[in-house]
Amino acid sequence: MKNKFTRGEGLLEEFLSRKRAKMADFFIRESDRKGKILDIGCGKYPYFLSYVRFKRKYGIDYQEPIKSREFKLKKADLANLRRLPYNSNNFDVVAMLAVIEHLNPEIIQGILKDIRRILKSEGRLIITTPSPIGNFVLKIMAIFKLVSHEEINEHKKIYSLKELERAAAASGLKVVKKGNFEFFMNNYLCAEKNN
Repeated sequence: MKNKFTRGEGLLEEFLSRKRAKMADFFIRESDRKGKILDIGCGKYPYFLSYVRFKRKYGIDYQEPIKSREFKLKKADLANLRRLPYNSNNFDVVAMLAVIEHLNPEIIQGILKDIRRILKSEGRLIITTPSPIGNFVLKIMAIFKLVSHEEINEHKKIYSLKELERAAAASGLKVVKKGNFEFFMNNYLCAEKNN
């Protein structure tokens, strides 16, 4: 069953996308919704951007995104970027939902530092990623086509909460919330830029 939530097939992809979107939306302050949000790794169809209430919505992904008047979408491969194609102090919120595990670990610190650059003062970065236990379960679920085999096989590194927290702190971001959701299957981290 092809879907618009991710590449490949998976009966639970829509459900999981909705769970991630709901978790991320929880960490967005009402005052931020009048500004700009960037969804890094938004996919061809930017589900999270369509879900979240925000004045201006931006997305970037290595896949060619849909044409949209509602969102400002760009195609770019993070692995080949030296810098995100956005101005400094530009976004109130940046989201990376089920993305960080798909990137080579060597580039993560540079990406997080650049996210700090494009965030406004007190802007928030929201990350969701499978936990080590969750990744193991996802691999089993992929065998039964409950989740996308293409997506799961593409995972480069699975991060513990401690690793996420260390990476955010090393990038100059202050962690304000961290934890698990979906029965410890996923980790979340919310960090702020403090000047």
